[in-house]
Order: sequence, then structure tokens, then C-alpha cells
Amino acid sequence: MKPSSKRRVLLVGAGHAHLEFIKSWRASDHELAEFTLITPHAHAIYSGLLPAYLLGEVRRSEIQIDLQSLAERRGIRLQLGRLRSLSIEHRHIVLADGESMEFDDLFINTGGHTPTNWQSTAPRCLHVKPLSSFLDLWEQEANTIQRIAIIGAGAAGIEIAASLSQTASAKGKREVHLIEGGAALGLQLSGYWLSRYWQRRIQGQLNKLGVHLHLNTQIIGLPRHPELALGETRMKFDLILAATPTEPPQFNIDQVEQPMPVDSRLQVNMPTKTANTKPRVWIAGDCISKSPWPRSGVSAVRQGQALRSLWHESITTRNATERKFHLKPQRPQLKLLRMGDAAFGIWGKYSLGMSRLWLRLKSWIDGRYMQSFQR
Repeated sequence: MKPSSKRRVLLVGAGHAHLEFIKSWRASDHELAEFTLITPHAHAIYSGLLPAYLLGEVRRSEIQIDLQSLAERRGIRLQLGRLRSLSIEHRHIVLADGESMEFDDLFINTGGHTPTNWQSTAPRCLHVKPLSSFLDLWEQEANTIQRIAIIGAGAAGIEIAASLSQTASAKGKREVHLIEGGAALGLQLSGYWLSRYWQRRIQGQLNKLGVHLHLNTQIIGLPRHPELALGETRMKFDLILAATPTEPPQFNIDQVEQPMPVDSRLQVNMPTKTANTKPRVWIAGDCISKSPWPRSGVSAVRQGQALRSLWHESITTRNATERKFHLKPQRPQLKLLRMGDAAFGIWGKYSLGMSRLWLRLKSWIDGRYMQSFQR
């Protein structure tokens, strides 16, 4: 194809799916399209290594992916910016700074949206997402943070609480409180709830690590000051961190805030007046509304690995719907929760127990994943 006929491909967001798409990119794709990665930050943070970072085992630079370097190696343009609105009909997006960019193919992987009640203007009351905001605060003020409240006893909350309980501030060992609104831990992984037996085992490990667990304690949103009512006691904290799930974002499409419906091939299906030349728009990861895929890094990675094949066949095959490729949710999925010097393993609906072996496996998987971006 001549340079003038190359497709303009925009990848908005640097989530796991887009990072996998970039890794699967081939030099021959240059003949088909010009790629631009649009993201607010020059680095992508790998959440799998967050416990190791909080424990001081790795530096921040070791849990970050240098997007500029990655883009240069793959021949992709990097542009720093945040999506404000888009028009599928007119094939363009508008960034927060007002710049407009046209596209032929659009990929969106900006991650989930923090619910309004978990957003706060208080400097020490924040949601763990985006990770960059939390890490910026932690690097600047960690030594003065002694008493911590973590809201949400799901996988993220448990790992963060277990890690921080093993660290110390300038005043000594930290006091960590883990708060959950339900009667049990909020561990629903790959669509399955853990049995009561393994719930008790994890609670026992948290207690062993010194984490104060508060069940049946409803916190409906972040306060304006780092202070919470836990039962009849009102406690002041140096940091209140929400580790609750994010929500699929609403997109400003032609001045209307709305989700974008997606089919089994991750492609958006919205009516346009120019149906015969309709641009191709894909959404992946936590952006998907009512997703059949479990919300996990494993799902996002699998989606990303499929995106290039889906895109490539869409522009090189006359009737892409007849192709055999189908993207199916991966079940079961492996989940390893780090808790101190061991990790708790989960395979689908089966619990693998607590073991240092699972921690070594997790470290190997995390290390291999980060190394894959150096090639």
C-alpha cells in the first residue's frame, strides 16, 4: 500500500490489552497503517508488582514500562494526552487539550472509571486507581504515614494491606486496618466465591500479619478528612485508601455520555449513517460494559493478544465474519495473592492454598512479564 493509503490507527490508553497489542505488532504492519498510542502518562505501571514495591523489594522504575522506549522499538508514535470526546460518524477524537485527531481504526483501553463517591479532594483520601497518584503520594510522604485504612477486602485490598502491615514508617511498624462491607472477604475471582474454609484461612493469615480486619462495616465513600467511624469508635488515619472496583466509563460520543456496546470480537457495534465505510472501533479491558470476561489482568492480556489478529483480518479479508477466529473468555484463570512471605493460589473455583511455592511462581510470572517489554 502507498503511504497515502495507510490506515490511521489510534490506540487510546496503555492498559494491558494495548501493551499486548503493541508487543504482537509486526514490521509488516507498517505497510498497512500508521499507529499512534495516546496516553496521559509516559509510563505504564504493572499492578502485579505493587506488593513487591510496597515491601521495598523493587524500585518504582522496576514496576514501570517505559512507553516511549517501547513505542520507538515498535515504530509507533507516542502522544501524551487524555481522551475527552469522540465521533464514530466523523472518525475523529478530541483530547483534553482540544487537539482533534482523525482515525480509520480506533482502539480504546483506558481502564475503569473511579466512581464519584470514591473520589476525594483530600490529599490523603484517595482511590488506589490510578496507581500513579497513589505512588506519587507514597514516595513523597511514606515516612509520615503510620495508621492506614484500606476500604475493600477484595484481591487488591488484601494484597496491599498484607504488604503495608510488614513495613514501617519513621514512627515504627505501621497499623493497617482492612474494611469490608460484607460479612466475608470480597474475594470473587474468575466468577467464583471462595469457600468459608479458605476465607477463614486467609483471615487467619491477615491476622498473623497484624492486619486489623473489620467486616460488616459500611463505608459508602471517601471522606473529606482522613477520619472514619468504625463501629462506635471514630479513628483518625494518616491515609485512607479505597481498593474498591472501578466502573466501565461513559464515553462522550457526539456530545452524549454513553457506554459503547461490544460484540464477542471486542468490536463496537453502533449505528452510523455511513454503514458501508464505517470505521472499526474496538474496546478492551475494564472499558467493556457488561463484559462476559472476568475483570482481571489475565483477561486483558488475552484480549490484547487477539486484537492484532482481529484488526489484521478485518482489513485483509473481504468477509471477516467468515473467519474461524473467535475470542472466548478464559476460564479458569490462575490468581496468586501475595500475603507476606507466601502467596495464596486460586485456579478457577479451586483453592490451591497458601505456600511459598506460589510466591516463587508469582515472582517468576511477574519478572517474565516485565522482561517481555524489553525485547
